[in-house]
Amino acid sequence: MRYALFDNDKPASREGFPDLKSECWKTHIFDTEHEAQMYANNWLGYPGPHYTLRVGLKYDYSGYGDMLLLKEIPDA
Repeated sequence: MRYALFDNDKPASREGFPDLKSECWKTHIFDTEHEAQMYANNWLGYPGPHYTLRVGLKYDYSGYGDMLLLKEIPDA
């Protein structure tokens, strides 16, 4: 299994947010859950392991309904 991160049902990367230019946002799909968790923390602006998202459950990161979702996806 691989893991993908979504922000408000859009890929949490340049794919879903084309205004992002930095190379670090090029993909939202990862081979391990650990890589995806680290990326999610960076996406939220918290480098390092601050939050652990439960796979398959939406996380309201703003208090106003902005949802982050880490989900398993089949291997390509």
